[in-house]
Amino acid sequence: MSSCNVSVNMAISPLESTPCANKRSCSAIAFRRRYRGGRFSYSFILPLTADGWNARRRGENWGLDKENRGLPDRVHWHEIRSAVIFKLSDLLAVSGKRKAILEKHVVAVPAETSSCDFGVLLHRETVRMGLLQAKNVFFVMDGGVWLWRIYDDRFEKCSKAMLDFYHLSQHLQALAAALNGADAAKAKDWRGKILHDLKHKSTKK
Repeated sequence: MSSCNVSVNMAISPLESTPCANKRSCSAIAFRRRYRGGRFSYSFILPLTADGWNARRRGENWGLDKENRGLPDRVHWHEIRSAVIFKLSDLLAVSGKRKAILEKHVVAVPAETSSCDFGVLLHRETVRMGLLQAKNVFFVMDGGVWLWRIYDDRFEKCSKAMLDFYHLSQHLQALAAALNGADAAKAKDWRGKILHDLKHKSTKK
C-alpha cells in the first residue's frame, strides 16, 4: 500500500470586527501589473475551497440521564467557517481514483465569527500562499450568499469563482424535482444526463 506524507498548515484566529473593504482584490491586480515579467513566474494554479459546516457543542443540560435528555439546551449547533488553500501541483494520485493533497493550508475561525471577518483572514492567508504570484486562482464554493459576498469583495478581480460538483448536483436535484413534479424517474434521468455531460463531455475541466 502506497503512502505519502501530508503537510497541513493551520491559520486559526479569533478576529476583531473589521469592516469589509470595497474591492480589496484590486491591490492584487496592481501588484501583478507592476511585477509582470519580473522575478515571479506565475507558473502554478492556486485553488481555494471555502464552506461552512456545523459543529456540536455541549449545552447547559448536557450529561443528564436518559429520562431528561429531551430537555432544551442540551446540544448547541454552531456554524464553523473554514477554507483550504493548496497548489494544484500538490494534488497527487495515491491509488486508483483516490487522490491526496500533499501540502495544504487550512483557514478556520471560531463559531459565530462573521463572514466579513472570515473574509479578512481568508484573503490575507491566500496572499501568503501565493495569490499574487499564481498563474490562475479558483475560488471553489457551494454558492452560498455569504461566500459570494466574500468573493465579490476580495477575490473577484484576481480569481474565478466555481461551483463545486457536489453542490451542483444538489441544486440540479432540487431543480429537477421542481420541473418534473411527482415524476421522480423523469427527474432522475434529466439530472443524470446533465451531470454526466458536465463531468465527461465538458470542454472546461
